[in-house]
Amino acid sequence: MKLDYYKVKNFRSVKSTEEIETKNITALIGENESGKTNVLLPLWKLNPATISSESNLKLLDDYPRNSYHLIHNNITGNELKAQKFIEAKFSLDEKDKEIIKDSFPIDIDYLILAKDYNSKIYIDLFNSSGKNILEDIIENIKNDIDNIKTSKIEDLDKIQNELDSILNGNITKIILDSIDKSELNDTELCKNLHIYFDLCSDISNLSISKIYKLIPKFIYYSDYGNLDSEIYLPDVLRNYTKENPKNRTLRTLFDFVNLSPQEIYDMGHSTSTNPTDEQKKNMQDKINERQTLLESVATTFSNSFNSWWGQGNYNFKFEIDGDFFRIKVSDSVRRESIELEHRSRGLQWFFSFYLVFLVESKKSHKNCILLLDEPGVTLHPNSQKDLYRFFENLSVENQLIYTTHSPFMINPNRLDMVYAVYVDDNGNSCITSNLRHTGNKKQDSSIYPAFAALGLNVSDTLLQGCIPIIVEGISDQIYLSLIKNALINKNILNTNKEIVFIPSSGVKGIKAILSLLSCIESSQYPYVIVDGDDAGQALKKSLSQSIYAGNEDKIFSLKDYKENAETEDILPKEIFIDVASSYLPRKENVDDNFKDVVNENNIMCDEINSYCSKYDIPLNLGYKVELAKKFKTRILKKNKNVFDEMDSEQQKFIKDLFNKIIK
Repeated sequence: MKLDYYKVKNFRSVKSTEEIETKNITALIGENESGKTNVLLPLWKLNPATISSESNLKLLDDYPRNSYHLIHNNITGNELKAQKFIEAKFSLDEKDKEIIKDSFPIDIDYLILAKDYNSKIYIDLFNSSGKNILEDIIENIKNDIDNIKTSKIEDLDKIQNELDSILNGNITKIILDSIDKSELNDTELCKNLHIYFDLCSDISNLSISKIYKLIPKFIYYSDYGNLDSEIYLPDVLRNYTKENPKNRTLRTLFDFVNLSPQEIYDMGHSTSTNPTDEQKKNMQDKINERQTLLESVATTFSNSFNSWWGQGNYNFKFEIDGDFFRIKVSDSVRRESIELEHRSRGLQWFFSFYLVFLVESKKSHKNCILLLDEPGVTLHPNSQKDLYRFFENLSVENQLIYTTHSPFMINPNRLDMVYAVYVDDNGNSCITSNLRHTGNKKQDSSIYPAFAALGLNVSDTLLQGCIPIIVEGISDQIYLSLIKNALINKNILNTNKEIVFIPSSGVKGIKAILSLLSCIESSQYPYVIVDGDDAGQALKKSLSQSIYAGNEDKIFSLKDYKENAETEDILPKEIFIDVASSYLPRKENVDDNFKDVVNENNIMCDEINSYCSKYDIPLNLGYKVELAKKFKTRILKKNKNVFDEMDSEQQKFIKDLFNKIIK
């Protein structure tokens, strides 16, 4: 099961978020104190892998402080506690569907899991057409009731009680209140409706058991639970149950060793002040057994850690000296065993993180989503890059969401996976996928790591012999990268150099990125692709007369495809229009859908703006990026090659464009 998106509402400094779409790996960037952790923690508290006082809800800590007096009030408190603070959508894969297939004959495509401040869990099931399955069943019940003429009151009361137990009476009350009970027929009622009741019960039971077990667990880890290499066992015994990050890691360590700290301590101590020879021998046997157990566990841990990390061959040792539990480590380069705390902070972080990940995922690593708060903050920039590559490999099996303010932890080629967190003028933490400069100082500061990553990427790609191409925005990067991969898959595009699309912040941002390359020879300047509108043509003219004088062939304009064209116009029209139609919000009393009124011969974004203006539909500043993400998801989900779906004119333009780039 995969997490598609989640929303947070009234949690700590977060008032309300947009839908935060989650890919295999998702980054939350922003300044310190912007609220990144507060956007991450609600997921952990929704479905934690291990229940603890830290993962449990605490009203004093988790409810917004500026409204705490309201939830504490006897009058408003109960109502506010019933508010859902987290809502997450999970899509089922074929394996999930196969597991639940035998339980009842209804297809489930996705579910929405939510939780309120009473710690009550809500599960809504949806089919592939987006209908709430239980609500759909109730609609069928209502249709059947409409066809029945008479019935007994007691049967209707029984129906209402059964449905109330499933849907809390919200829908059934509306339905049953609209029915004249005296006109219902008892025989027809039993015949037509009891099937639905049985099915509702099956679904209800399944949602609590089978489906809930399929939902991924969340493992949260911060940088504050690193273990000391020397652990004093009497202190552990006194403080073992106290809730703090370090104790959490300690508990996972002893869980992995499969021995309690009390048992480890007792195996090395005699209860007698004047032991006999036989008691001494028994105590020595216990000490030997304890050391053998620790050596065996350390070998297992080392093998598991090395296969997981894949960078270095580490050998961990667990030893006990008197009352001290010690962790030592050596590797193929440094063969001597050294206390863990004398090795790098990075290795300490990996050791502690792996323990938590291994134990809380029940040592299987499966069906867990990782939530990492500022991972690798102590690592060297090169090690942070290695860490990100490691995360990408890890995310194939485990979705991963992390917070960072380091540009080295951001993939500039996948900015569609990045969200910026910032504080608004009212002190609320806000999140956005719009990484363009807005003029809002706090919001613009939050995206600095992304632009720093772009600057680093520009220099890296040039130095490493890649082909950098500057485009106007993130949506252009998403579309053109998708097209590039489609051409490679069809063997139309053959080059031994990586083509990298670098998004700027609009037309003005292109010059800003080029300024980073002032020390580069003109022959090495990157390619530039601009829109066919007036702003794009003005930039092309300006660059051709200055920086790119003599290298005008490195500037491409979508005007060569169509007047005023943007990247959206070189995409398969039918698919793009369908995605745009499903993306745009529908307004009440508006019968016209976008795909019903759009003129596909016009500029697509102009058509979208015109449609939204006509029906007063609001469009956020980052809508083009959101639309690009939806388009990419549709193509990949349907397993389509985007180039195959283009018309002949589009295909010709794309071939010509990429051939000029790789010539």
